[in-house]
Amino acid sequence: MAENKAKAQEAKAKGNAAFSAQNFEEAINHFSEAINHDPSDHVFYSNRSACFASLNKYEEAKADAEKCVELKPDWSKGYSRLGLALYHLDDYKNAEAAYAKGLELDPSNAQLKEGLEQVKAATSKPSGMFGPEMMQKIFTTPSLQPFLGQPDFLMKLQDIQKNPQNITKHLNDPRIMQVLSTVMGVDLKMGGDEDVQMPDASPPRQEPRREEPKAQPKQEAPKAPEPPRELTEEEKQKAEAEREKDQGNAHYKARRFAEALQHYTRAMELDEADMTYLMNRAAVYLEMGETDKCVEDCQTAIEKGRAQRADYKKIAKAYARIGNAYLKAKKYAEAIDAFKKSLVEDRDDAVRTLLKKTEKMKEEADQAAYLDPVKAEEHRNAGNECFKNGAFPDAIREYTEAARRNPNDARIYSNRAACFQRLMDFPAALKDAEKALQLDPNFVKAFSRKGNIHFAMKEFHKALAAFESGLKLDPQNQECREGLQRTMQAVQAGSSNGEADQERIAHAMADPEIQAILRDPNIMQVLKDFQENPAAARGALKDPDVAKALDKLIAAGVLQVGR
Repeated sequence: MAENKAKAQEAKAKGNAAFSAQNFEEAINHFSEAINHDPSDHVFYSNRSACFASLNKYEEAKADAEKCVELKPDWSKGYSRLGLALYHLDDYKNAEAAYAKGLELDPSNAQLKEGLEQVKAATSKPSGMFGPEMMQKIFTTPSLQPFLGQPDFLMKLQDIQKNPQNITKHLNDPRIMQVLSTVMGVDLKMGGDEDVQMPDASPPRQEPRREEPKAQPKQEAPKAPEPPRELTEEEKQKAEAEREKDQGNAHYKARRFAEALQHYTRAMELDEADMTYLMNRAAVYLEMGETDKCVEDCQTAIEKGRAQRADYKKIAKAYARIGNAYLKAKKYAEAIDAFKKSLVEDRDDAVRTLLKKTEKMKEEADQAAYLDPVKAEEHRNAGNECFKNGAFPDAIREYTEAARRNPNDARIYSNRAACFQRLMDFPAALKDAEKALQLDPNFVKAFSRKGNIHFAMKEFHKALAAFESGLKLDPQNQECREGLQRTMQAVQAGSSNGEADQERIAHAMADPEIQAILRDPNIMQVLKDFQENPAAARGALKDPDVAKALDKLIAAGVLQVGR
């Protein structure tokens, strides 16, 4: 479960990075992966909804937003996602309800307020005037048809359709006035070639002579719309390059890599200055496992990007892709260098995670490459010679090198434990003895070594346990038998002389096992009974668990037994 959540968060970080780079399709794939690992996290659906909305896929955006709200009904951002999707699906009633619900949860949220205002503006537009009827009228009116080839006119028209109140911003455009005249069926022109209409004079009455009204100046008729500007050859090539890129993206998504390469290469030929096409082709090479070509394209893209003063995030993305190529080729040092360069350009969380992962992989690979059982045995034998000659520090160095060459040989750790014991470094000795037993739980010599170390540390209860464990494996082992006998004698001597060994007690009281025994209510009652009710205490000793616990307390020096 924890592993799945970790994988989900890693996929989310990649999705966030792709979204920041406006690679919305890639971001959707990463967020989908995160959902597969952890379908209970509402944030993943919210983020994927934002990606779908960025691609104008509002049905999908709505579905994800609804799932987000279902999982986290008290999260205002989910309603913001849902309101946006419903708004673009022209479901203004439910969009308004979604924004209103979000504002109930977060009344000061500016994004929710803005969304609600847009919905209200859309619902207040005059019925039909700016809808499909207007577009139909433009298509069927010869004098209006040329406007459809003019991008700035279409942008203004879309602005008015989105919010009819914006029409006031565009009334100075004669094309907009002409469209409104046609759609409304009235002449909105002021002045022109016609005279201003005046009332007729009444003939029977003699009125004082009045001055004739001055003629109203004629206003200039609106100029005919200019035909769309002819694109330059460079602009045509850039547009063609974008079309090639879009086709390449479609093939890449369908994993038709050979076709994608052809289209990206054609786009590069049409627009050599844009680093995007190189980056896209590098992504294809990475998927195909051609890591050298991927690195080459990314490096060229960086050079072009620097020359064009490209956004630092694009440069960072190129370095990150180089890092992924080296990582795929298991060139960990080069990958680490590339990821670090990427982070210099942009401190991206996903790249930071990749860097840590790669550093760990490099460490493991270096360790694996260093393994050599034959050399390990040579160093172990050299350590044995140093030990025999009493050169314990030299022996430790040899055993340490042997452990690096073969970390799974329990004998090496047992031998080094003996060196540390001779140098009175009991914690290090104990650590090595326990490592030896971890590698080989049936290693009797390691139990004997561990028992002797505990004995030296006056942890007699642990020494007894170690020697007894060794004797279970080999009842005739002389070292364990002698160690057990020597430890029992030490316990009896400490109990009979009536003097408390403060060092021994200090070691015992620091032992979690002894602490647990002393906190046991049954043991506390037995110890109290020894003082107040000896008969009850003797009865309790018939319980083998109680007797074993008391023996440990005696061995540890915590409980003194009189003669």
